[in-house]
Amino acid sequence: MYEDLSIRYYPIGAEKPIKLINTSAMVSELSALYLLSGTLREGWWMVVEEPEAHVHPEGQMGIARFMAMLARLGVNVIATTHSDIIALKLAQMVGLTGLSPEGRHKLGYRGDEYLTKEELALYFMEPTEDGSIARKVEVSETGEVSSLPTYTNVVEEMYREAVRLLELHGKIPKVSEGWVPIGSSPAWKVSRSRSGMLSRSSPSGGATQRPVTNMLTSITSSSTSGRAFLLRSSRG
Repeated sequence: MYEDLSIRYYPIGAEKPIKLINTSAMVSELSALYLLSGTLREGWWMVVEEPEAHVHPEGQMGIARFMAMLARLGVNVIATTHSDIIALKLAQMVGLTGLSPEGRHKLGYRGDEYLTKEELALYFMEPTEDGSIARKVEVSETGEVSSLPTYTNVVEEMYREAVRLLELHGKIPKVSEGWVPIGSSPAWKVSRSRSGMLSRSSPSGGATQRPVTNMLTSITSSSTSGRAFLLRSSRG
């Protein structure tokens, strides 16, 4: 007799389990992390490539929190990713270090969820003629990153194209070429702030910030660049 080692997925609300081979790519790929996490021990290393594959942006934030949890339990993690969301979420968790457990609860985290600056090392793999080089991305104690190339670039390009389409269809005043007076209406200027927001400001100095959707930030990296991060547990 052979032992049944097949893996089945139990969706919430489903009457019967689903064989892993019949599940979505997201479920089948994340199941490996789930199963592996049950065997990890303090001081061990987990190495994973592009854990965000087929995962919705909200789920990518969950992956970052899961890896930070492993670091809290003493497991070291090395990963490569094309996801700005995972990289930035890990950086934000560094910002949780200076908060009290109550402050973390207010942001939707558990009281023991955080990463110290020493526990997170974030690198951008920058392509050159001689191959890629790893450039460290500094993370502040408040969770800000010094610079993360390609962050929201694709989303902003799509936003600018959407603005141009609305202009050409006559749906909005012309705003994409700097200061452009439209009749008696105030002129507007479109610019980008350090936070990645697109701002529309008038000559009088007022500004309205329009957040850029994070729906597509997971694909902002080109095939020749990416990010790598190391979570070094303070216990390991």
